[in-house]
Amino acid sequence: MSSQPQIASHTEAIDLLDHYLASGNAAMLAPYIRAMSDDNAVAVFAIMQGSGNEMAPFVRLLGLLGVRGLIDATEALDYIRRDRNRAS
Repeated sequence: MSSQPQIASHTEAIDLLDHYLASGNAAMLAPYIRAMSDDNAVAVFAIMQGSGNEMAPFVRLLGLLGVRGLIDATEALDYIRRDRNRAS
C-alpha cells in the first residue's frame, strides 16, 4: 500500500483545492504532486523549469487533476482566479 496521498474523486480534489486556498500553504501540495506525477509529467515540469517557465505548485496540481478528469478547465480557471485574489 502506498503511503503517498491519493486523490480519487472530484470531491477529494475540490476539498484539497479549497483547503489549499484557505491555508495558502503550497508545501502541502507537494505530496499530492509527487503521487500524481508520472514520468511524462516530471519531464514536462523539468522542461518548463529549464526554460524559465516553471509552474507554481498549485498550477501543477491543477494540471494533474485536469489530466485525470478530476476537475474540468472551467474549475481550474476558477481556482486560479481565486488563488490570485487570495494572494493580493
